[in-house]
Amino acid sequence: MPQQTQPRYSSCILECCDPPWRETPTVLSMERFSPFNKLLRVTSLVLKFINCLHRLEVDSEKLAAVLLMQTMQCQVYVEELDFLLDPSGKTVPGLVRDLDLFIDGEGLIRSGGRIGRSLHFRREVKHPILLAKSHPITKLIIMDVHARCQHLGIASTLVELRCCGYWVPKGRQAVKMILTSYALCRRYNARQVLPPNAANLPASRIELEIFFKHTAVDFTGHLWVRQGGKEVKMYLLIFTCLCVRAIHIKVVPDMSVLAFLQALVLFTNLYGIPSTIYSDNAKTFLGGSRLFKRLMLNHDYQQKFGSCSIKFCPIQLYTPWVGGVWESSIQTIKNCLYKVVGRGEMDYFSLLTIISDIQSAINNRPLTYRESTEKELEAVTPNMFLWPNKSPGLLLDLNDEDFASNLTPSRERLLRTMQFRYQCLESFHTLWYNEYLLSLREKPKGRFRVSFQNRLKVGEVVLVRSL
Repeated sequence: MPQQTQPRYSSCILECCDPPWRETPTVLSMERFSPFNKLLRVTSLVLKFINCLHRLEVDSEKLAAVLLMQTMQCQVYVEELDFLLDPSGKTVPGLVRDLDLFIDGEGLIRSGGRIGRSLHFRREVKHPILLAKSHPITKLIIMDVHARCQHLGIASTLVELRCCGYWVPKGRQAVKMILTSYALCRRYNARQVLPPNAANLPASRIELEIFFKHTAVDFTGHLWVRQGGKEVKMYLLIFTCLCVRAIHIKVVPDMSVLAFLQALVLFTNLYGIPSTIYSDNAKTFLGGSRLFKRLMLNHDYQQKFGSCSIKFCPIQLYTPWVGGVWESSIQTIKNCLYKVVGRGEMDYFSLLTIISDIQSAINNRPLTYRESTEKELEAVTPNMFLWPNKSPGLLLDLNDEDFASNLTPSRERLLRTMQFRYQCLESFHTLWYNEYLLSLREKPKGRFRVSFQNRLKVGEVVLVRSL
């Protein structure tokens, strides 16, 4: 244990009190200052003014640091000071015994430890100043050290604090408590509030009806395409079937209402007229809904859409998670474009070819998990419902011996083949209900929180992030 020395009261605040460590006068209100350097500078200016009045030549900055440390220790460690100044006949406090405390020549409580003979560290690091866990000065010092180590975290802040010559009992807990309330780090490190428990899926996603009967539409960002010797902007309009998760991509020249309606006409020529179209609250879709109602009065549009009334359903404002079904498809399309095209240039027909390949690949993705055995059917994909004739096994029963022996099948054989095709489609329908739809019962872990109502409290400061 280092040799205890009697404090020099000529530069020590302890001499102002009777008994010296019982009551400490506060020079400044420490809660009014946020950076520790500012508190140190203001305190040194006050002491410099006092020294000028008494015509004393003292290092005001050093005296200010000693004064602040002594003020903190006198306010918190009364029992330890009482024992260290007069240990006769008193019980050794636990903190003095555990940290090997002593008072240095400036009247500060320091920790002895077992590394006093190390030549690697400075004296201030080998015998650090004892700080109080929940004192305003300790909070300012920890925040200053945290900024000095570039806001790295609890462990880095604690190491830097000890390298600066300070020791805090239960230091990790103290640093964590202070950094939790640090506004800057809390802003960047805060996690978003988990949404409430998911509600039931809408009927448009759990009933296997006509494909694209319930459709969602959305635009992607612009793409640069070479056309006529110059680069022009092109956009992708994605149609998503909400039941089988199939997509259809149209390349449009702009995001105008007219381009949207023309793409919708091309889409209906392929897949029929949808009964419901879901979208976000973009002006194009809202304008398309209003314009579509007016165009329904036109004779040409009456001939095409007169027998069917399309219902436009924009999602509610500031609820982007409602459109997560089609937003995930857009993310998949963008990832494919980034990997296939990258920063390369392409003309209009190259873009159409790439988009067609991406659409076919996405519609061939499996919706269910299937074992790779010969006796099992293939994995259920959106294309199995959209284009069942793409697979020869869905059209003709190749295992039929009569068919294999005769290249010109009769009417009975063709009927059996169509019946086999119908059975395969029904099998896919059953698999969609039993494997895909029932798998939606599972929720991603940690994504939803049942006790959502207890997460936010009245008067709590939150950071609103715009998606």
